[in-house]
Amino acid sequence: MFPEPFDHRGYRLDRIIGQNYLTLEGLFGVPLDVASSFIVLFAIYGAVLEFSGAGKFFLDWSFSALGKSKSGAGPGRTVTAAGFLLGTVSGSGVSTTVTLGSLAWPMLKRAGYDRETAGGILSAAGIGAILSPPTLGAAAFLIAEYLSISYLDVLVMAIIPTILYYLSIFLMIEADSRRMGTHAVQAKAEPLLRLTLMYGYHFTSLIAVAVLMAIGLTPFMAVFWAIVLAYALSFIRKENRLASLRSFAIGAAVTFVLGAITLLAPGSEIVKALELNKPTIGPISASWFFWGMMTTAAVAGIAGLYRRFKGGAPHKLAPILAMLESGGKGVVSIAATTACAGVIVSIITLTGLGLKFSGMIVDLAGQSVFLTTVFAAIAIWILGLAVPVTASYIIAAVVIVPALTKVGVPDFAAHMFIFYYAVLADVSPPTALAPSAAAALTGGKPFRTMMLAWKYCLPAFLVPFMFCLSPDGVGLLLMSKSWVTTVWTFATSVLAVAALAVSFGGWMIRSASILERVLAGVAGLALLVADTRMDAIGLSLMVVVIILHVARTRRIAGPTPA
Repeated sequence: MFPEPFDHRGYRLDRIIGQNYLTLEGLFGVPLDVASSFIVLFAIYGAVLEFSGAGKFFLDWSFSALGKSKSGAGPGRTVTAAGFLLGTVSGSGVSTTVTLGSLAWPMLKRAGYDRETAGGILSAAGIGAILSPPTLGAAAFLIAEYLSISYLDVLVMAIIPTILYYLSIFLMIEADSRRMGTHAVQAKAEPLLRLTLMYGYHFTSLIAVAVLMAIGLTPFMAVFWAIVLAYALSFIRKENRLASLRSFAIGAAVTFVLGAITLLAPGSEIVKALELNKPTIGPISASWFFWGMMTTAAVAGIAGLYRRFKGGAPHKLAPILAMLESGGKGVVSIAATTACAGVIVSIITLTGLGLKFSGMIVDLAGQSVFLTTVFAAIAIWILGLAVPVTASYIIAAVVIVPALTKVGVPDFAAHMFIFYYAVLADVSPPTALAPSAAAALTGGKPFRTMMLAWKYCLPAFLVPFMFCLSPDGVGLLLMSKSWVTTVWTFATSVLAVAALAVSFGGWMIRSASILERVLAGVAGLALLVADTRMDAIGLSLMVVVIILHVARTRRIAGPTPA
């Protein structure tokens, strides 16, 4: 019934049902497969960190490490670092913004930040963890699945964009703090060395995820062992234990017995695996620890019920059971989203709309790489206003990626491009969830908070263009064959971020003039294009800006009195 070019031959209801329910392209497609295989484990891992006190420690550690700065930008930098660490636990930009805002807004207010600027900083800090290793959000697993690469490869590609993102936030916070005249605030926190010695073990499981994947473990097994490690470490301090020591001892005993039986039994699976040199030893030994933890949970649950009936009063769930409940609830929304996104992708594939839409983008752009990426960014932004990040990425992978690859963008760069823009829909007006939540906390104006969040997230909007517009730009994803190209591209991108910070922040040695800000903005955009001629133009303009600013600053200062 639709006119060209959106029309198709039409399909009966039984064909649509069969396509979505009886094949692996609908409900049970790649998105739901990834959610049930990997994302559920990361949800449980985040719950283990939360209930074992890691989330609180990451906040306290950030405040202790950066909260004693004597600079007016110190409170803003502290909040940004805390958002990064807290985001590794929550995995959600909005929840990180809300949790961080309730603790950090009073400090930002005392430092002199206005409501909207504070909301923008909180939003940028909250959304940054989803763009950064080691979590990267649920879509990172989908990138690995679609590209048939390891999750570790996706983490590596995100390293330099993450550095540029946080460098920009720090530079813009510095400019805003000087412009607004903010002052340092001493955060009440434990001394850093003492805090690290007492609770620094919470960092080990985060490091373990990357190390285990680097030595060859699958993401599934790497996260499983990180869960085991975080679970075991929770028993170091009494206030963070996920169960009683008695329950833990029974679970450890079950683990030991299962291991002994498996090792000593003649003709056991592990003996056969050792004889045949098969890589099945890891999964077999993992099962011992799995059943040990499940035994601990069962014993803790039975003990809780016994205390409840004996005392006649309601008793809270044991922390380990509450942790499992929280992890399960955390994956429900993702599972529903990926299942529905699978249906959308299935219909787009069945009707051919994906190929038509990508062809329309390429035709409209006239085969221009720049215009194709611009139209792709706009399409993903509009798509992200209506659906969550994961669904936005899944749909864009079917509709937008073919358009980008048709004009010569490498497939890995195309997928990273749509990933960044799917995430950034969370800070884009008019339905930006993270800034809206931040504005509700600070009492600021929502739209102004959104625009300021946009300012702090600016490199995340511009850097994806850098690795799509030029072959040298893929150096930012550490995918270039030449290390010289990678280093040069990284250096020019750092200068580009600094130039854009001057343009949007309006400050160098002192307040920048309109001309200086315009020239700095043009220089930053030129440096973002990975091309020798554009780099030369950008560097020349930046030198001009520095000369103009220094001359004007000296003229304003005048001669020093004798």
